[in-house]
Amino acid sequence: MNYRDNKIELEKQEIESIISDPNNKSSTQKHFFQIDVMKTISIVCVVISHSLSRFYFNFEVLWQVLRPVELFILLLGFNQGNSFKRTGFKKLGEMYTSQYFKKMLWRIIFPLIIVDLFCWGFDLLVYYFNGFHIQAWSNAYGPIYGDVIDLGTANPPIQVYMLLGVPFFPGPGEYYITILIQFILIFPLLYKLFDKDPKLGLITCFLIEFGFQIAAKNIPILNNLFEQYHFLFCGSIFRYFSLIGFGLYFINNADIFSKKNAFIWPLLIFALYFISGAGIFTGSHILPSSWYPEAIFELKWGTAYGIKFFRTDPWWQSANLFTYPYTAFLFLFIMKILPSTINEKKKVARSISKSFKFVSKLTYHILLVQMVYYFIAIPLEGVFHGPNGTFYDLIVVPIVKPYLDSLGNLDISALDLNIAILLLFGKLLVGIINVIISISFAYILYKFCFSIEKRINVEKPISKIIKSEIAATS
Repeated sequence: MNYRDNKIELEKQEIESIISDPNNKSSTQKHFFQIDVMKTISIVCVVISHSLSRFYFNFEVLWQVLRPVELFILLLGFNQGNSFKRTGFKKLGEMYTSQYFKKMLWRIIFPLIIVDLFCWGFDLLVYYFNGFHIQAWSNAYGPIYGDVIDLGTANPPIQVYMLLGVPFFPGPGEYYITILIQFILIFPLLYKLFDKDPKLGLITCFLIEFGFQIAAKNIPILNNLFEQYHFLFCGSIFRYFSLIGFGLYFINNADIFSKKNAFIWPLLIFALYFISGAGIFTGSHILPSSWYPEAIFELKWGTAYGIKFFRTDPWWQSANLFTYPYTAFLFLFIMKILPSTINEKKKVARSISKSFKFVSKLTYHILLVQMVYYFIAIPLEGVFHGPNGTFYDLIVVPIVKPYLDSLGNLDISALDLNIAILLLFGKLLVGIINVIISISFAYILYKFCFSIEKRINVEKPISKIIKSEIAATS
């Protein structure tokens, strides 16, 4: 049975069940309310964290507790794994199909193309009026933050980065797109391995990631900071293999108290040990520094510790296979304490469910929009001076201006409690404004992409064909 025949059969079963029982809206697909919550909270954390970069209160503790990017990558494995599981595919030929790549094209690549076209036009507009390109600020393109590189001067050429999925305006989070493209190509192979033996699959993912980290530390092209090949490490899917492995492993059992998941508890202890050494409270350790032996740890960027035999990105000291069990535990914990579905007969519950589902559906488009949004602001407003300088000037700067020294730095000791609280809420307000803006434009992008897809895919939807077949045979 090929992909189309299998899909027709699944949709036929679903439609027949709906016809026989109108209250049963889905018999073949299970929607997890917990997933909507995790995706929504994670994307909000990402947007806010990218806007709060000045005058203390950087919410590092909250980031370390929620670990939103890692949670997103784990959910990639879990969601796509569940999608494949519902189809019942066993052979790679059933997974690597034109339909699979077409689906990923519309979901991942096409919105990226639309965003790139917008960025290209915006860059030309800036160049026409100001005589310079703002395109090319990024961790990947410039060895120094804030570099504005002309279109022809990047090494490797900018076109190479774009072929790897790096957006034309590579704002914060640009590496996630590259990871997604690699995920599309690799995932069916991983699913096949996990379908055959989940334990072997998880161990294999750990070994691959471990080997990549060792290679990244010892191969110069993978171990350069803020140079032209920086993206080869940060944007490599192999750095997050165990996270995807956890997601795949949990598709058969996401119960935190299951015997099959009992291994998470001892791994959690080690994960917390490593995380606490990465400077969970803005560089200060929960445990004494003497608890982190020099044979295993090395000092990174101030008082934060990285693993000595791993390549460690300056802002991701604690992102590796030894700490990912914490993210896996967090996923299982949320799956346990939140219901899979909520009572939609109640108006409040229905509104909550719809809100989370709405944002969850837009997470990828929100990510794309915030990349462009912050990218445009950073070169024009000044690096490390609040990606949204305008909002900071209106809301935050008036609060802290009396407490700034001659270099523009904030003397935190001079703040009384009331001013500190006011500063905290001011920064949160800036973050909330950015979230609202990102979601609003993401929805516009989503609707635009959907309308184009609907116009291009002119063939009659499969569900309509099935309904007509059922009606004819009834």
